[in-house]
Amino acid sequence: MRESSRLRLWFAFLLLVFGQLGCGSSASKPAPAAAGLPALTPAGESNSYWGTQGSSDTWDILINHNANTFTAADLSNPASGTIAGFFSIQNPTGFLDLAQSNVSPPFEQFGYGLEIPGRALLLRPGDNLTPLAALVPGSCLTINGTVSFQFITLPDATWAATSDPAYGSLEVATSGNTWNFSHLAQARLASSGPTTGTLPAGTCGAQANSSVVGISSSPPATIAVGPSGFFVAEQLVSPQSSAAHFGAVGVIQPAGTLNTNSVVEGNYYGFLYEPAVVASPSTCTSFCLAPTQLVQFANTTCPSGTTTPPTGICGGTFQNDAVNALSNDMLVNLGSEDPTEPGLYKTASVQIPDPLGVCSPTLTCTLPAVAVAGNPEGNFSLFLIAQDTVNNSPLVICLFQQ
Repeated sequence: MRESSRLRLWFAFLLLVFGQLGCGSSASKPAPAAAGLPALTPAGESNSYWGTQGSSDTWDILINHNANTFTAADLSNPASGTIAGFFSIQNPTGFLDLAQSNVSPPFEQFGYGLEIPGRALLLRPGDNLTPLAALVPGSCLTINGTVSFQFITLPDATWAATSDPAYGSLEVATSGNTWNFSHLAQARLASSGPTTGTLPAGTCGAQANSSVVGISSSPPATIAVGPSGFFVAEQLVSPQSSAAHFGAVGVIQPAGTLNTNSVVEGNYYGFLYEPAVVASPSTCTSFCLAPTQLVQFANTTCPSGTTTPPTGICGGTFQNDAVNALSNDMLVNLGSEDPTEPGLYKTASVQIPDPLGVCSPTLTCTLPAVAVAGNPEGNFSLFLIAQDTVNNSPLVICLFQQ
Protein backbone atom coordinates (compact mmCIF):
# COMPACT_ATOMS: atom_id res chain seq x y z
CA MET A 1 0.00 0.00 0.00
CA ARG A 2 1.33 3.43 -0.88
CA GLU A 3 2.26 5.73 2.03
CA SER A 4 -0.35 8.33 1.03
CA SER A 5 -3.09 5.68 1.13
CA ARG A 6 -1.99 4.61 4.60
CA LEU A 7 -2.10 8.21 5.77
CA ARG A 8 -5.59 8.69 4.39
CA LEU A 9 -6.82 5.50 6.13
CA TRP A 10 -5.17 6.54 9.38
CA PHE A 11 -6.72 10.00 9.16
CA ALA A 12 -10.16 8.47 8.50
CA PHE A 13 -9.71 6.18 11.53
CA LEU A 14 -8.88 9.16 13.74
CA LEU A 15 -11.95 11.01 12.50
CA LEU A 16 -14.10 7.99 13.35
CA VAL A 17 -12.61 7.64 16.84
CA PHE A 18 -12.90 11.33 17.71
CA GLY A 19 -16.34 11.47 16.17
CA GLN A 20 -17.44 8.67 18.51
CA LEU A 21 -15.85 10.48 21.44
CA GLY A 22 -17.74 13.58 20.44
CA CYS A 23 -20.99 11.62 20.36
CA GLY A 24 -20.22 10.23 23.80
CA SER A 25 -19.66 13.67 25.24
CA SER A 26 -22.96 14.88 23.86
CA ALA A 27 -24.76 12.10 25.78
CA SER A 28 -24.46 14.23 28.93
CA LYS A 29 -26.64 16.89 27.38
CA PRO A 30 -30.33 16.91 28.33
CA ALA A 31 -32.75 14.89 26.25
CA PRO A 32 -35.23 16.89 24.17
CA ALA A 33 -37.84 18.68 26.24
CA ALA A 34 -41.40 17.42 26.37
CA ALA A 35 -43.71 18.93 23.78
CA GLY A 36 -44.77 22.41 24.83
CA LEU A 37 -41.92 22.96 27.30
CA PRO A 38 -38.89 25.15 26.58
CA ALA A 39 -35.55 23.58 25.69
CA LEU A 40 -33.76 22.01 28.63
CA THR A 41 -30.40 23.14 29.91
CA PRO A 42 -28.02 20.92 31.89
CA ALA A 43 -28.59 20.89 35.63
CA GLY A 44 -26.08 22.85 37.67
CA GLU A 45 -24.17 21.61 40.67
CA SER A 46 -26.35 23.71 42.99
CA ASN A 47 -30.15 23.62 42.74
CA SER A 48 -33.03 25.07 44.74
CA TYR A 49 -36.36 23.28 45.18
CA TRP A 50 -39.80 24.30 46.42
CA GLY A 51 -42.55 21.89 47.41
CA THR A 52 -45.20 20.67 49.77
CA GLN A 53 -45.88 18.00 52.34
CA GLY A 54 -49.52 18.00 51.26
CA SER A 55 -50.99 19.66 54.34
CA SER A 56 -50.36 23.40 53.79
CA ASP A 57 -46.74 22.90 54.82
CA THR A 58 -44.17 24.04 52.26
CA TRP A 59 -40.40 23.69 52.09
CA ASP A 60 -37.49 25.34 50.34
CA ILE A 61 -34.17 23.52 50.07
CA LEU A 62 -30.88 24.16 48.31
CA ILE A 63 -28.72 21.15 47.38
CA ASN A 64 -25.09 22.01 46.59
CA HIS A 65 -23.13 19.14 45.05
CA ASN A 66 -19.92 21.18 44.85
CA ALA A 67 -19.63 21.20 48.63
CA ASN A 68 -22.07 18.38 49.52
CA THR A 69 -24.05 20.85 51.60
CA PHE A 70 -27.70 21.76 51.95
CA THR A 71 -29.81 24.50 53.48
CA ALA A 72 -33.53 24.05 54.10
CA ALA A 73 -36.40 26.06 55.52
CA ASP A 74 -39.92 25.12 56.55
CA LEU A 75 -41.71 28.07 54.94
CA SER A 76 -44.88 27.39 56.91
CA ASN A 77 -42.97 27.61 60.18
CA PRO A 78 -40.49 30.49 59.84
CA ALA A 79 -39.75 30.39 63.56
CA SER A 80 -37.92 27.10 63.04
CA GLY A 81 -35.15 28.98 61.24
CA THR A 82 -32.75 27.72 58.60
CA ILE A 83 -31.54 24.15 58.68
CA ALA A 84 -27.99 23.71 57.38
CA GLY A 85 -25.86 20.65 56.97
CA PHE A 86 -24.02 18.18 54.82
CA PHE A 87 -25.09 15.16 52.82
CA SER A 88 -23.60 11.97 51.51
CA ILE A 89 -24.96 9.91 48.64
CA GLN A 90 -25.75 6.32 49.54
CA ASN A 91 -24.36 3.72 47.20
CA PRO A 92 -26.00 2.16 45.24
CA THR A 93 -29.41 3.66 46.02
CA GLY A 94 -28.64 7.32 45.33
CA PHE A 95 -30.50 8.52 48.44
CA LEU A 96 -29.15 11.73 49.93
CA ASP A 97 -28.35 11.08 53.59
CA LEU A 98 -28.81 14.48 55.26
CA ALA A 99 -27.06 15.52 58.48
CA GLN A 100 -27.77 18.86 60.18
CA SER A 101 -24.70 20.81 61.26
CA ASN A 102 -26.13 23.99 62.85
CA VAL A 103 -27.31 22.19 65.99
CA SER A 104 -25.59 21.08 69.16
CA PRO A 105 -24.23 18.47 68.99
CA PRO A 106 -23.70 18.84 65.23
CA PHE A 107 -24.30 16.31 62.47
CA GLU A 108 -27.58 14.96 63.75
CA GLN A 109 -29.52 12.88 61.23
CA PHE A 110 -31.96 15.20 59.45
CA GLY A 111 -33.60 12.98 56.88
CA TYR A 112 -33.32 11.58 53.36
CA GLY A 113 -33.87 12.85 49.86
CA LEU A 114 -33.94 11.40 46.37
CA GLU A 115 -32.98 13.85 43.66
CA ILE A 116 -33.10 14.14 39.92
CA PRO A 117 -30.64 17.04 39.92
CA GLY A 118 -32.21 20.26 38.76
CA ARG A 119 -35.49 18.51 37.97
CA ALA A 120 -37.25 17.10 41.07
CA LEU A 121 -36.68 16.10 44.70
CA LEU A 122 -38.48 13.74 47.05
CA LEU A 123 -37.68 14.71 50.63
CA ARG A 124 -38.31 13.32 54.08
CA PRO A 125 -37.27 16.29 56.22
CA GLY A 126 -36.83 14.44 59.48
CA ASP A 127 -37.12 10.93 60.88
CA ASN A 128 -39.45 8.28 59.48
CA LEU A 129 -42.43 9.78 61.29
CA THR A 130 -42.14 12.92 59.13
CA PRO A 131 -44.51 13.47 56.18
CA LEU A 132 -43.12 13.14 52.67
CA ALA A 133 -42.51 16.32 50.69
CA ALA A 134 -42.42 16.58 46.89
CA LEU A 135 -40.41 19.47 45.42
CA VAL A 136 -39.34 20.93 42.08
CA PRO A 137 -37.03 23.81 41.10
CA GLY A 138 -39.99 25.99 40.20
CA SER A 139 -39.54 28.45 37.38
CA CYS A 140 -41.75 30.71 35.30
CA LEU A 141 -41.70 28.48 32.25
CA THR A 142 -42.89 29.79 28.93
CA ILE A 143 -45.24 27.08 27.68
CA ASN A 144 -45.81 26.78 23.96
CA GLY A 145 -49.51 26.12 23.47
CA THR A 146 -51.23 24.01 26.11
CA VAL A 147 -49.72 21.13 28.07
CA SER A 148 -51.38 18.56 30.34
CA PHE A 149 -50.15 17.41 33.72
CA GLN A 150 -51.35 14.27 35.52
CA PHE A 151 -51.03 13.88 39.27
CA ILE A 152 -52.01 11.95 42.34
CA THR A 153 -53.14 13.50 45.60
CA LEU A 154 -50.47 13.93 48.26
CA PRO A 155 -52.79 13.25 51.20
CA ASP A 156 -52.67 13.83 54.90
CA ALA A 157 -54.16 11.64 57.64
CA THR A 158 -57.63 13.14 57.12
CA TRP A 159 -57.91 11.97 53.50
CA ALA A 160 -60.89 9.67 52.90
CA ALA A 161 -60.89 7.30 49.92
CA THR A 162 -64.67 7.36 49.58
CA SER A 163 -65.03 11.13 49.33
CA ASP A 164 -61.72 12.80 48.50
CA PRO A 165 -59.91 12.98 45.15
CA ALA A 166 -57.14 10.47 44.49
CA TYR A 167 -55.85 11.59 41.11
CA GLY A 168 -56.45 14.13 38.39
CA SER A 169 -55.21 16.19 35.49
CA LEU A 170 -54.87 19.84 34.57
CA GLU A 171 -54.10 21.77 31.39
CA VAL A 172 -51.84 24.82 31.49
CA ALA A 173 -51.10 27.66 29.08
CA THR A 174 -48.96 30.72 29.81
CA SER A 175 -48.89 34.34 28.74
CA GLY A 176 -45.88 36.03 30.26
CA ASN A 177 -46.09 35.39 34.00
CA THR A 178 -49.82 34.64 33.80
CA TRP A 179 -50.73 30.96 33.95
CA ASN A 180 -54.14 29.97 32.65
CA PHE A 181 -55.68 26.67 33.74
CA SER A 182 -58.33 24.59 32.06
CA HIS A 183 -59.93 21.14 32.26
CA LEU A 184 -59.16 20.51 35.94
CA ALA A 185 -60.42 16.96 36.49
CA GLN A 186 -60.18 14.89 39.66
CA ALA A 187 -61.52 11.46 40.58
CA ARG A 188 -61.78 9.22 43.60
CA LEU A 189 -60.40 5.70 43.79
CA ALA A 190 -62.67 3.26 41.94
CA SER A 191 -64.89 6.11 40.70
CA SER A 192 -66.73 5.86 37.41
CA GLY A 193 -65.32 9.11 36.12
CA PRO A 194 -63.71 12.42 37.04
CA THR A 195 -65.38 15.55 38.31
CA THR A 196 -64.38 18.67 36.43
CA GLY A 197 -63.85 22.16 37.75
CA THR A 198 -62.07 25.41 37.12
CA LEU A 199 -59.18 27.34 38.60
CA PRO A 200 -58.71 31.08 38.27
CA ALA A 201 -55.58 32.26 36.47
CA GLY A 202 -52.40 32.35 38.52
CA THR A 203 -49.33 34.57 38.57
CA CYS A 204 -45.80 33.18 38.58
CA GLY A 205 -43.39 34.91 40.88
CA ALA A 206 -40.58 34.37 43.35
CA GLN A 207 -41.07 32.46 46.57
CA ALA A 208 -37.95 31.72 48.60
CA ASN A 209 -35.33 30.57 46.06
CA SER A 210 -37.78 29.30 43.44
CA SER A 211 -40.57 30.64 41.27
CA VAL A 212 -44.09 29.38 41.90
CA VAL A 213 -47.57 30.12 40.64
CA GLY A 214 -49.96 31.68 43.15
CA ILE A 215 -53.68 31.16 42.56
CA SER A 216 -56.36 33.25 44.28
CA SER A 217 -58.67 30.32 44.97
CA SER A 218 -60.20 29.61 48.36
CA PRO A 219 -57.98 28.68 50.07
CA PRO A 220 -55.12 30.10 47.98
CA ALA A 221 -53.35 27.40 45.99
CA THR A 222 -49.76 27.24 44.80
CA ILE A 223 -48.38 25.29 41.84
CA ALA A 224 -44.81 24.75 40.72
CA VAL A 225 -43.51 23.04 37.59
CA GLY A 226 -39.93 21.89 37.07
CA PRO A 227 -38.09 22.39 33.77
CA SER A 228 -38.58 18.79 32.61
CA GLY A 229 -42.26 18.63 33.57
CA PHE A 230 -42.50 17.50 37.20
CA PHE A 231 -45.53 19.04 38.92
CA VAL A 232 -46.36 19.82 42.55
CA ALA A 233 -49.29 21.69 44.06
CA GLU A 234 -50.22 22.86 47.54
CA GLN A 235 -53.81 23.37 48.66
CA LEU A 236 -55.15 22.34 45.26
CA VAL A 237 -58.89 23.01 45.26
CA SER A 238 -61.00 19.94 44.63
CA PRO A 239 -64.04 20.26 42.34
CA GLN A 240 -65.55 17.35 44.31
CA SER A 241 -65.63 18.95 47.75
CA SER A 242 -65.16 22.51 48.91
CA ALA A 243 -63.63 21.11 52.11
CA ALA A 244 -60.93 18.99 50.43
CA HIS A 245 -57.71 20.83 49.70
CA PHE A 246 -54.69 18.57 49.47
CA GLY A 247 -51.28 18.58 47.91
CA ALA A 248 -50.53 16.92 44.59
CA VAL A 249 -47.50 15.44 42.85
CA GLY A 250 -47.22 14.34 39.24
CA VAL A 251 -45.63 14.84 35.86
CA ILE A 252 -46.33 16.13 32.38
CA GLN A 253 -48.50 13.71 30.41
CA PRO A 254 -46.55 11.58 27.91
CA ALA A 255 -47.04 12.52 24.28
CA GLY A 256 -48.19 9.00 23.43
CA THR A 257 -48.83 5.54 24.81
CA LEU A 258 -46.13 4.17 27.11
CA ASN A 259 -44.57 0.73 26.78
CA THR A 260 -45.73 -0.62 30.14
CA ASN A 261 -43.36 -3.59 29.92
CA SER A 262 -40.47 -1.12 29.70
CA VAL A 263 -41.85 0.84 32.66
CA VAL A 264 -41.81 -2.18 34.98
CA GLU A 265 -38.38 -3.34 33.81
CA GLY A 266 -36.77 -0.31 35.45
CA ASN A 267 -34.88 -0.08 38.73
CA TYR A 268 -36.64 2.43 41.00
CA TYR A 269 -35.95 4.05 44.34
CA GLY A 270 -38.30 6.32 46.22
CA PHE A 271 -40.59 6.60 49.24
CA LEU A 272 -43.70 4.92 50.60
CA TYR A 273 -45.92 7.32 52.53
CA GLU A 274 -48.82 6.36 54.83
CA PRO A 275 -49.81 9.49 56.78
CA ALA A 276 -52.35 7.80 59.07
CA VAL A 277 -50.03 5.01 60.19
CA VAL A 278 -48.97 5.21 63.83
CA ALA A 279 -45.82 3.37 64.78
CA SER A 280 -46.78 0.47 67.02
CA PRO A 281 -44.30 -2.40 67.25
CA SER A 282 -46.84 -4.61 69.02
CA THR A 283 -49.22 -4.60 66.05
CA CYS A 284 -47.06 -3.74 63.05
CA THR A 285 -44.54 -5.71 61.05
CA SER A 286 -41.56 -4.05 59.41
CA PHE A 287 -43.92 -2.87 56.65
CA CYS A 288 -45.68 -0.38 58.88
CA LEU A 289 -43.06 0.66 61.38
CA ALA A 290 -43.40 4.27 60.33
CA PRO A 291 -45.39 6.52 57.98
CA THR A 292 -42.55 7.43 55.57
CA GLN A 293 -40.11 4.77 54.42
CA LEU A 294 -37.43 4.38 51.78
CA VAL A 295 -38.31 1.82 49.09
CA GLN A 296 -36.91 0.03 46.07
CA PHE A 297 -38.77 -1.68 43.23
CA ALA A 298 -36.71 -3.61 40.73
CA ASN A 299 -38.11 -7.15 40.29
CA THR A 300 -34.98 -8.59 41.87
CA THR A 301 -37.09 -10.55 44.35
CA CYS A 302 -40.82 -10.98 44.77
CA PRO A 303 -43.05 -11.92 47.71
CA SER A 304 -42.98 -15.64 48.46
CA GLY A 305 -45.36 -17.55 46.25
CA THR A 306 -46.02 -14.57 44.00
CA THR A 307 -45.87 -14.75 40.24
CA THR A 308 -45.13 -11.35 38.79
CA PRO A 309 -47.61 -10.36 36.06
CA PRO A 310 -46.21 -8.84 32.84
CA THR A 311 -47.18 -5.37 34.07
CA GLY A 312 -45.94 -5.92 37.63
CA ILE A 313 -42.83 -4.94 39.57
CA CYS A 314 -41.74 -6.24 42.98
CA GLY A 315 -39.97 -4.49 45.81
CA GLY A 316 -40.38 -3.32 49.36
CA THR A 317 -39.24 -1.02 52.12
CA PHE A 318 -35.76 -0.55 53.57
CA GLN A 319 -36.43 -1.51 57.16
CA ASN A 320 -35.30 1.15 59.62
CA ASP A 321 -33.69 3.00 56.70
CA ALA A 322 -31.04 0.30 56.32
CA VAL A 323 -30.27 -0.08 52.62
CA ASN A 324 -29.09 -3.67 53.18
CA ALA A 325 -32.46 -4.68 54.69
CA LEU A 326 -34.99 -4.60 51.86
CA SER A 327 -38.26 -6.29 52.84
CA ASN A 328 -39.09 -7.64 49.33
CA ASP A 329 -42.73 -8.11 50.32
CA MET A 330 -44.64 -5.85 47.94
CA LEU A 331 -45.92 -6.07 44.37
CA VAL A 332 -47.15 -3.17 42.23
CA ASN A 333 -49.20 -4.18 39.19
CA LEU A 334 -49.84 -1.29 36.82
CA GLY A 335 -52.36 -3.20 34.72
CA SER A 336 -53.57 -1.59 31.51
CA GLU A 337 -52.80 1.97 30.51
CA ASP A 338 -55.87 4.11 29.97
CA PRO A 339 -56.70 4.03 26.23
CA THR A 340 -57.28 7.79 26.01
CA GLU A 341 -54.96 9.18 28.71
CA PRO A 342 -51.32 8.13 28.19
CA GLY A 343 -49.48 7.52 31.44
CA LEU A 344 -52.63 6.90 33.51
CA TYR A 345 -53.22 3.46 35.07
CA LYS A 346 -56.67 3.46 36.66
CA THR A 347 -56.78 -0.30 37.35
CA ALA A 348 -53.42 -0.59 39.10
CA SER A 349 -53.01 -2.50 42.36
CA VAL A 350 -50.47 -2.91 45.13
CA GLN A 351 -49.98 -6.09 47.15
CA ILE A 352 -48.83 -5.58 50.74
CA PRO A 353 -48.24 -7.83 53.76
CA ASP A 354 -51.25 -8.59 55.96
CA PRO A 355 -49.65 -10.46 58.89
CA LEU A 356 -52.79 -10.45 61.05
CA GLY A 357 -55.16 -11.47 58.28
CA VAL A 358 -57.15 -8.23 58.44
CA CYS A 359 -57.81 -8.25 54.70
CA SER A 360 -57.22 -11.87 53.69
CA PRO A 361 -56.37 -15.24 55.28
CA THR A 362 -53.51 -15.49 52.77
CA LEU A 363 -51.63 -12.91 54.90
CA THR A 364 -51.27 -10.62 51.89
CA CYS A 365 -53.69 -7.96 50.73
CA THR A 366 -54.15 -6.57 47.22
CA LEU A 367 -55.29 -2.95 47.22
CA PRO A 368 -56.93 -1.23 44.24
CA ALA A 369 -54.77 1.71 43.19
CA VAL A 370 -54.28 4.41 40.57
CA ALA A 371 -50.87 5.26 39.14
CA VAL A 372 -49.51 8.06 37.00
CA ALA A 373 -46.35 7.53 34.96
CA GLY A 374 -44.19 9.82 32.89
CA ASN A 375 -40.80 9.70 31.21
CA PRO A 376 -39.08 13.10 31.33
CA GLU A 377 -35.70 12.94 29.59
CA GLY A 378 -36.20 9.23 28.92
CA ASN A 379 -36.38 8.04 32.54
CA PHE A 380 -39.64 6.83 34.04
CA SER A 381 -41.23 8.17 37.19
CA LEU A 382 -44.19 6.56 38.97
CA PHE A 383 -46.69 8.02 41.42
CA LEU A 384 -49.25 5.63 42.95
CA ILE A 385 -52.09 6.06 45.45
CA ALA A 386 -54.26 3.47 47.23
CA GLN A 387 -56.21 3.01 50.44
CA ASP A 388 -54.41 0.64 52.80
CA THR A 389 -57.21 -1.37 54.44
CA VAL A 390 -54.71 -3.32 56.54
CA ASN A 391 -53.35 -0.25 58.32
CA ASN A 392 -56.32 2.07 57.69
CA SER A 393 -54.33 4.76 55.92
CA PRO A 394 -53.92 6.29 52.50
CA LEU A 395 -50.86 4.83 50.81
CA VAL A 396 -48.66 6.72 48.35
CA ILE A 397 -45.60 5.40 46.50
CA CYS A 398 -43.33 7.86 44.62
CA LEU A 399 -40.54 6.37 42.49
CA PHE A 400 -37.73 7.66 40.27
CA GLN A 401 -36.00 5.32 37.83
CA GLN A 402 -32.25 5.08 38.41
